[in-house]
This record gives sequence, C-alpha cells and structure tokens, in this order.
Amino acid sequence: MAILLVCKMNKIYAVILFTFSSLLVSCKKDHQSNEELNTTSTMASRFPLGSETNNDDETVINHVSSAPLISLSPPLEDDDWEDHSPLLPREEWVYDAPLMWQDNRDVDILLMRWDQAKQYCEDLTLGGYHDWRLPLLDEFFRITDPHQYQPSLQATFFHRSSDAYWSATPYPLDDALIFGLNFYDGSDGMASQNSSYHVRCVRGTLNAFPSFAKEQNETVLDTTQQLLWQDNIATENNFPLSHSQAEAYCEDLELDHLNNWRLPTISELRTLIDRSQSNPALSPVFQDRINSFVWSSSIYAPNPSKVWSIFFTDGNDYPRPKEQQGYVRCVTEITF
Repeated sequence: MAILLVCKMNKIYAVILFTFSSLLVSCKKDHQSNEELNTTSTMASRFPLGSETNNDDETVINHVSSAPLISLSPPLEDDDWEDHSPLLPREEWVYDAPLMWQDNRDVDILLMRWDQAKQYCEDLTLGGYHDWRLPLLDEFFRITDPHQYQPSLQATFFHRSSDAYWSATPYPLDDALIFGLNFYDGSDGMASQNSSYHVRCVRGTLNAFPSFAKEQNETVLDTTQQLLWQDNIATENNFPLSHSQAEAYCEDLELDHLNNWRLPTISELRTLIDRSQSNPALSPVFQDRINSFVWSSSIYAPNPSKVWSIFFTDGNDYPRPKEQQGYVRCVTEITF
C-alpha cells in the first residue's frame, strides 16, 4: 500500500522509484556479465522486479478481463490527420497514427500489478473515448527513441518517466511472465504478473505488419518494409563475429546479385521477431534459424561502447560490448 500513497507521501515514492531504477540497471549488468553465446536459458528475471503490490490495495483496480483491439475513430473532428506530424499532442494524449497514447499524470505516478494495469486501461475514459487497452510490446517500440535515454521516448510526450511499463504481450517461455518496456534505455524484458510497474494505455489498431516471402533459396523479402534479408547457410555457419567483423562481413557480402548489404538497425531487426514463438522467436519463413544473439548496427545510447543485439531464443534485446561475438543477418533495401 505504501507505493500508491504517493500524493501524500512524496518521499516514500521517491525512495521506491530510486530502488526500482537501481534494479533496472543492475539486472542488465548481471545478465550481460554471465551471458553465453548459445545459452538456452529462459532469463525469466531479466526485466527488473519492482515492489510487490498488495491484493487489497485500495488505490488500484481490482479485476481483469481481456482488452480487445478496437479500430481507431478520428480523435478530432477533422479529416486531415495525415497532414500533421507523426506525433501530435492533444491535451492529455498523443496521436501517433494510427495509435492514440495516454499522456497524463497517471502515466508517471501509478504503479500496479499486470491484471490491475489491464483493468485500469479498460476502465479509462480519456479524450472522450472508452476503448483504451494495454499496448503490445511492438507498439511500445514505435514511441521509443533508440538515440536517446533517460528517457528513451519520443520528445512529443510531455510525461516522460524513465521507468518500466507493462505491455499486453506474454513471454513465450513462461506463461507466468509478461513483457514490459524500460524507458530508461528503450529495452524490453519480462516480469512476474505480481510485480508493480507503470502503465501507459493506448487505443487504435496497427494495420501495417511485416509480410515475408521466401525469395529463391538464400533471401527473404519483407514486402511491407521493402527490405531483403539474408537467409542462407552462411547466416549461421560462418560465425560468431565481433561487431566490427559483422559490419565488414555485410559490406563485403554479394548475394542475389546484390552487393549493397549492411547490418540492420535494431528497429529493422525487431520486425523479424515472432513473439508467439521461441527457440527461436523468429518468423517461420526463415530457413536459417539462428537461436542466439544477432547484431544490429544501432549504438546503445547510454554507453556508445555497446551495440544493440537481439537474443532470438526469446526475442529479447540486449546492449552488448562491441568486442563480444554474435551472429549476423544482413539486410538491404529493395525498390519496387
């Protein structure tokens, strides 16, 4: 109950958030010091565990039910949303077409269990709408900024906590765990449903998803993003490599009569994840199914000596020192 007495007990709230933030950082460090390239452990505790919330806490919501995805109605009575900038603030929310995000004081101060967070979003009335829900993990990534930290959040948001937030995405290796997003650095992780984290609700439905098609025997085409991905035996057999070696490998690669290959950004690499799968958490279209760390080209903003990678056993992302070794899946742009 101490957590949610924040309005009257600001000092308690500050101490709790300080402890919570410390756990966020230490969890990453502990894992990375022990990581092995081909581990198949679940890493179920990587997402920082916060204070437990009492079941009878009077400040939070009591019950839970599934929050359906509901198509977005225009939040204002105008027809030219497409003429506005991608992120447009309106009072206590931000419009990121086609999604509408909560952006009021609750986003900064409320801490609750996962079931309570789901119910809170279902009960939320904001901007004249009642169809709010917890965001999916991949929806959260749309509003992160990998070039920023503390917080790693698009600048248009007014409420800019650097703490961890619940998503609606279950962890595929353990039904008792749920993915969340740490806005200190924009990393994902998982936690027990009884842990306490922040909540930022969303409404609307994403319509554009990666659409993969196998091209010949050595590449996969994403027609939505217009990206061509390496998918041959070399993807898995000629590695691991350091980050600089991985960059050089892609620059030298000649495949499908193309020679303009490169390492993918972390945002591009995330599009390959199938969060309903594990070992690996990869779209089934790919024949070379790397079940380990794969390099991106994106520098880790809090520490430029590290680079983002994805652990495809479960789809988690990790900042890793450039001198460590990992696997490579090169990418190139295709113009139709």
